[in-house]
Amino acid sequence: MENYALLKDFTYWNFADFLQTRNTAVPGLVKKFELPESRISLETQRKFWAPFLTSSHLAKDIYGNQLVPNNFALDHFLPWTFVVHNQIWNLTPMDRRLNSSKNDQIPQDTYIGPLALQYKNLVRYHFSKDRKRSEEFFAEYENFFGIEIADFLSASDAQVIELYQEHFDPLQQTALNMGFQLWQ
Repeated sequence: MENYALLKDFTYWNFADFLQTRNTAVPGLVKKFELPESRISLETQRKFWAPFLTSSHLAKDIYGNQLVPNNFALDHFLPWTFVVHNQIWNLTPMDRRLNSSKNDQIPQDTYIGPLALQYKNLVRYHFSKDRKRSEEFFAEYENFFGIEIADFLSASDAQVIELYQEHFDPLQQTALNMGFQLWQ
């Protein structure tokens, strides 16, 4: 028992390397071996969304439902149990009850367009208001999409939607192949 933790970690590391080599499309594979007992709070991400929601008078979420700026949940567009992170590019505000009913399901790909345009507006807002304080979130976009924020903002709406589809469609399909259910 003295070396159990060391052997366990060594086994996980090698098993993770084996699985990741053969499952390159599965995000957060290593983190799925032992999911945390509780999720990390989304308070930082809520603070990123809140001023945008208040200033933009965004009345509806990407699903077409009423959105109350001071009483919203952040939905993991692709379920947290699939991506195992809280990066801003995968979070979208929605009604709390609707978020609970969505649970770990995958939205239809028709919602990718509204999601992409909502994010473009969110990034534009923070780029113009508090660029320095938003750098960490911008880095998440740049790492995931492989595009500088300035280029993301100068792209046409059609280009932004295409960029989202190129990155989200394979992830959605992988999640469905893994047994996640389609929502609505």
